[in-house]
Amino acid sequence: MTGKQKRNRSKSRRTTPWDEKSDPTPVQRFIKMHYQTRYEERHQPIDATGEAEMINSFEPKHCPYCGSELFIRYGHDENGINRYKCVCGKYFKPTTGTIFDSRKIGVCEWIEYCLNIFRYVSLNADSWNNRNAISTSKYWLEKLMMKMVICCVDYLAIRFVLVSRLIRNIRSVL
Repeated sequence: MTGKQKRNRSKSRRTTPWDEKSDPTPVQRFIKMHYQTRYEERHQPIDATGEAEMINSFEPKHCPYCGSELFIRYGHDENGINRYKCVCGKYFKPTTGTIFDSRKIGVCEWIEYCLNIFRYVSLNADSWNNRNAISTSKYWLEKLMMKMVICCVDYLAIRFVLVSRLIRNIRSVL
C-alpha cells in the first residue's frame, strides 16, 4: 500500500481505543464485548439470514453480458446463491449488474443504507451507526449513484427511441 493510499484510509469504527492493550480493564472488556456483539448482529453471514433463498427466487430472463436467453443453471457459490453459465461463456448470478453485485454486505444492510441516504442521514452518521469506516460509506454512495445514473441513462435512451419512432410515424401520416 502506498503512502497516499494509507492517508486516504479512515479508521475502522469496529475497533475500540483499547484494542491494542494487552490487559484491558473489566469495563473495557465489557464494552468491547457488547460492541462486537452488535456488529456481529448487524453483519451476519448471508447464508444465516435467508438472503440466498430470497436472491435465488429471482430467475434471470437473460444473460446480463450478452442478452442471450440461452443459459443453464451452473451450481451455486459458497453462500448458496445460484450461478448460471451462458452460451457466451460468462458466468453470472441473479445479482450480476445490480447494486448487490460484488458485495460483502447483506441485502438488508444495503436497503437500510439506501433508506438512510434517501432520508438525508449524513454519511458520517450512517457509517457510525453501521460501524463502518467513513470511506466505506463514501464507496457505497458512489456505487449507488453510478447504478442510478446507469438506470437514468437507460430510461432516457428508451424514451428517446420511443419519441423518435412516434415522430417518424407522425411524419409518415402527414
